[in-house]
Amino acid sequence: MVPEAEPAEGKRTPWEYLPYLVILALGAIMLLVANTNGVGNSRWRYLLYFFLVLLLSLAILYTYGARRRIRFGKAFSLALGVFVALLLLSALSLIWGETTFEGTKALMLLLAFALAFMLAYLVFRDEGKAWLLMSVVTMVAVSVCVYGFIQYFFSFSDQVAFLAQHGVGYQFSDRVFSYFVNPNIFASFLNISIPLGLALVVIEKRRYLTYVWGGAVILQLWCLYLTQSRGGWLVFAFIILLLLLLIPRRIWRERWKALAVIALLAVVVIALSSLYNPLEGDGDGPAEGVSQWEYSGLDVTAAAGSLKGRMGIWRGGLDMFGSNLAGGVGMGGFATSMQGYQYRAYYSIHAHNYLLETGAETGIFGLVLILALTLLVLLRIRPVFAGGFKGDIRVICVVLWAVTVGFFLHNLIDISWYNPLIGVTLWLCAGALFALTEREKGAGITQETVGIEGETGGEVKTGESEEKADDSDVKEKGPTVSGVFLVLLLAAVVLLSGYLFTIYFLAETYQERGNDLKEEGRALEAVEQYDRSLDSLEANPSVHKNLGDLYAGLYRFGEGPLQPRENSGMALAHYNRAIELEPGDAYKYHEKGILLLLMGAHLDGRLSLREAQRLYPNNPSPFFIEGQSYLEQGLLEDAEVKFRETVALLPYYAERSIVPYRERQGLNVVLDAMTRLVEIMVDKGESEEALELINRALELLPESGRLYYLRGWV
Repeated sequence: MVPEAEPAEGKRTPWEYLPYLVILALGAIMLLVANTNGVGNSRWRYLLYFFLVLLLSLAILYTYGARRRIRFGKAFSLALGVFVALLLLSALSLIWGETTFEGTKALMLLLAFALAFMLAYLVFRDEGKAWLLMSVVTMVAVSVCVYGFIQYFFSFSDQVAFLAQHGVGYQFSDRVFSYFVNPNIFASFLNISIPLGLALVVIEKRRYLTYVWGGAVILQLWCLYLTQSRGGWLVFAFIILLLLLLIPRRIWRERWKALAVIALLAVVVIALSSLYNPLEGDGDGPAEGVSQWEYSGLDVTAAAGSLKGRMGIWRGGLDMFGSNLAGGVGMGGFATSMQGYQYRAYYSIHAHNYLLETGAETGIFGLVLILALTLLVLLRIRPVFAGGFKGDIRVICVVLWAVTVGFFLHNLIDISWYNPLIGVTLWLCAGALFALTEREKGAGITQETVGIEGETGGEVKTGESEEKADDSDVKEKGPTVSGVFLVLLLAAVVLLSGYLFTIYFLAETYQERGNDLKEEGRALEAVEQYDRSLDSLEANPSVHKNLGDLYAGLYRFGEGPLQPRENSGMALAHYNRAIELEPGDAYKYHEKGILLLLMGAHLDGRLSLREAQRLYPNNPSPFFIEGQSYLEQGLLEDAEVKFRETVALLPYYAERSIVPYRERQGLNVVLDAMTRLVEIMVDKGESEEALELINRALELLPESGRLYYLRGWV
C-alpha cells in the first residue's frame, strides 16, 4: 500500500502535499519526544501541545487552500462536543480548585489530546494516510525498544557516568525500562503499537515491507515480555482476542504464514532471553549512583500487594469523589487532595483509574462527560459491521478500535493516560478511527474521489463525497476576507501557544536542573537554577517549596553567602508563597513548621504543623515533631498526647506490602514516637500500661526487633 495517487484531473497543487508534510512533522516530533528523557518527563507535554496546535492550524489551512469545506460527521461532532465540554468544565474547576498551577498543566495535557483527536480526523481520512500513521507509531515504538534493550542487556559501567551527564538515566533491573516512567507505562504504549504493527503485516502486499513490519512486531513483543507488566500482558491478550474475533478469517488465512513466523520467532527470542539475568551484569556490580533491584511479573505475592495498594488508592479516591460530588477538587488536584483521603499508607499522585480521577477532580458532571466520550469511541465499531467494511479498511478500523478499547481497559488500573506521548498517540488513533468510519459512510470532509494504489497498480476506491463545493469555492482564486481573517486567527493561536510553550518549557527545564543539583547537595547552584525557573514562571508552588527547603538547610548549617537571619527570612518567604499558590498541600506547612521550630518560634511552628495534620491526617511526622516541640519545652502532658496520636497511626504503616509513596519513613517515625511515649509512661510509673502498648504493637509487627528491644528495656 502506498500513499494516494494523484488526481486524474491534473497535477497536484502545493496544497495537496501539505497533509504529508503534517504527517512527517508529527512523526518527527513524536520520535524526538520518544528518544529523549521527555517521554517520561512532564515538561515535554508543552512541546507536544505547541506542535499539535501548529499542525492542526496547517491542516485547517490545507482544507481552506484546497477549496474544501470542513464537514464533520454527526458521530465525530458529538464526540468533539463532549471533549470541548469536558475541557470547559475542567477549566472552570480551576476557579474553585486549590491547585491552579497543577490544574493548568493538566488542562494543557487534556487540550493536547483534543488537538490530536481533531488533527487525526482532518488528516488521516483514508487508508494511505492511516498506513502512514501506523508506520510512524511503529517507528517510535522500535526506537524506544532499541534503547530498552541496551539498558537491559548491556552492563557498561564505564559509560554510565557519561550517559548520566547527558541526561540519560540508567538502572540495573530485571525489567526493561526504556525512556518511560516505568515498565508498566512502557507496556501500555506497546499495547497500542504492536496491534498497529500487526495490521501493517496483514495489509502489506510488498514482501520486503512485510519483513520490516514483522521484525518490528517481534522486537516489540520481546520488549513487552521483558516489561514484566501483568496488566500489560492481560490487556495484550484481550486485544489479540478482539482482533481474532473481528477480523474475517479469510484475511487471517491469507497471512497466516507470516503471522506464524512472527509468533514462532517471538517465542524463541523470549525463551532465550529468559535464560539471561541482567542483574549479574559484568561481574563488577553497578556503578556508583546506579540502583539495582529485582522484580518478577509472575510473583503472586507482589501482585497481591500491588492490588491492595491500588484498592487503597481507589478507596481514597471514592471518598474524595463522594465528598466533592458537585464540582470535584479541581483539575489537577487529585495528588494534593489525596493527602486528606489517603487510606492505609499507600499514597499516589494518580488514581490508577482515569474515570475515578476525572470524577474526583471535576465532579459528577466530569465523570458523565468522560464516560460519554469513552462510549462514543467504543461505539465506532458499529459502522464497521453496519457499513459492510471489507479488506484493508476493515482491518485498519478494527485495529484502531481494539487499541482504544485496550487502552481504556488498562487505565482502569494504571496511569498511562497521563503520559503525554501515549495519550497523544491514543487520541490520534481515535481520531483516525472516526475519520475512516465516517468517510466510508460518505459523511466526512468534502473532497473528490481518492484512489489507493496497491502493488499490482490497481485502484481501490475508498469513498467519495456526497457534497458538492459551492461555485464560489471553485471559481474564486484570490484571497478573501474570511481567508485573511482565518490566517490571522490561526497565527494568533499559534503565537499564543508558542508563548505558553516557551515559558512553561523553560520554567520546568530550569526546575529539573535545580532538582538534580539539589539531590547532589549543590545547594547554591540549585538556588540559581530555581531562580531562573521563577524568572520564566513565578507562580510555581513546587519551585518555591524547594527554594524554601534549600534556604532552610543553609540556615540550619550556617552555609552560603547570606547571614542566618537572611536565609531564614528567604526560606519563610518562599514557604509562604508556596502555601499561597497551593494551600492544600500539607508538606508545605510541615516544612514551614519545622523551620519555625528551628528558629525558636515554637507556637507558630506548632500552628503550622497542626495545619499539616489537618490536611494529611495519616502522616505521622507532623504529630511526632509537635510532640518533640512540647518535650523540648517540658510540657510532658501535651507531648504524650501528640505521641499517642502518632502511635495511633501504626495500623496504616504496619503492613510492609503497602508502602507510602511520598513518606517511606512513616513506620520509623511511628516507632520513634512509641519509644518517646514509653519513656514518658515509665517515668510516670505506668510500666504495665507501657508493656500492654508494646504488646499490641507486636501483634501488628511480630518481627520487629526494635519493639522486642523496647519491651526488654521496660
